[in-house]
Amino acid sequence: MHIVSDKKVKTRKTHKCWGCMEDIPIGTTVQSVTSVDGGEIATVYWCDRCADFITKVDWGEDGWEFGELKQCEGYPVKESQ
Repeated sequence: MHIVSDKKVKTRKTHKCWGCMEDIPIGTTVQSVTSVDGGEIATVYWCDRCADFITKVDWGEDGWEFGELKQCEGYPVKESQ
């Protein structure tokens, strides 16, 4: 996998966070990562909680599957609103 872009963006439509699968509303500033793997281009979005958490854990060779980060030991619990 090759990372093409890794930056903060403001969403223009609703997305799902790659780490926890929760909805990311329009107008939210999130981490956007675009990569190329086996000729396929993909962009994923990380909510702030997941983006912060991935800086503290080992990515391993294969990275993270969709929603897998939420299952990791030590993943921060979402605060009640």
